[in-house]
Amino acid sequence: MRYCGKACAKAVLTGLREFGIQINLIVPIMKKYFLFGFLIVIIMFACKKEKTEEPVTIQLNFTSLVADNDTILPGTTTNITANATGEGLVYTWTSTGGGNIIGSGTKISYATTPCMYGNYEVQCEVKDKAGSSQSKAITIRVQ
Repeated sequence: MRYCGKACAKAVLTGLREFGIQINLIVPIMKKYFLFGFLIVIIMFACKKEKTEEPVTIQLNFTSLVADNDTILPGTTTNITANATGEGLVYTWTSTGGGNIIGSGTKISYATTPCMYGNYEVQCEVKDKAGSSQSKAITIRVQ
C-alpha cells in the first residue's frame, strides 16, 4: 500500500464534500422518518394495555363457633369465638331466653344474670361482601 500524497488527500476530501452535500439533503428526511418511527414505538409501548388478573374471591366458610366454657354459673360470663374465612365478613350475634352479648366481631362475651338457670342458645350469623351467609349456634348451660 502506498501513500498517495497531497493530491490524493485533496481528491478524497473533495469527494467527501460532494458526498456530504448529498448526505446533507438526505439527513433531514431520515431524521423525520426516524423521529416518526421512534414516536410510533413509544406510543405502542405506552398504550399497551396490561393484562389484569381476575381477583380471587374467597368463598365464605364458617368453620366453628367455640365457647371458652359451655357450662357456667349464674351471674358469670364466657367468651365465644366465631372462626370464618371470606371477604368483608360481618358478624351478627343473638341469644335466646336471656343473657347479654357484650362486644362484636369474631369474639364476644356472653353474660348471664344471677337468676338465670337452664340452657341458652347463642347464635352467630356471618355474611360476606357477596351477600352469602352462614349461621352456627352453641348452647350455654347455666347451673
